[in-house]
Amino acid sequence: MAPWARLRHRPDFLRIGRQGRRWVGHAVIIRAESPPQKPATEPAAGNATVPATNAQVGFTVSKKHGNAVCRNRARRRLREALRTLTLVPQEGNVVLIARPQIATMSFTQIRQDLTVGLTRVGMVKTRNNTENFNACAPS
Repeated sequence: MAPWARLRHRPDFLRIGRQGRRWVGHAVIIRAESPPQKPATEPAAGNATVPATNAQVGFTVSKKHGNAVCRNRARRRLREALRTLTLVPQEGNVVLIARPQIATMSFTQIRQDLTVGLTRVGMVKTRNNTENFNACAPS
């Protein structure tokens, strides 16, 4: 399961579009909005683990991409590329807008574009992927 919640409501997309930082790549346009600043507090003694992300991610694919089949394919490719990254969005909101070139790009190029973009807008942190592979490791 993805470590982020989905943005689904139009007012959220519009707010991020107005107030968010923007990065334009070959496959995707990224709009990002940081969360409101929280007062600095000292961590509790037992909270040494990294908390789950509170990021919300929205995916947009316009009719410039073609019919519903083409748009859904572009949306699925974006979602999967984000899911498989070793970087995940931190707290805040991110809108990923697919560009028409995404249909002809390789999956590796899409992932690279997402990695660069999320880093540039300051919305990423490293994720430990070793837990996914330990179940298949020989005993």
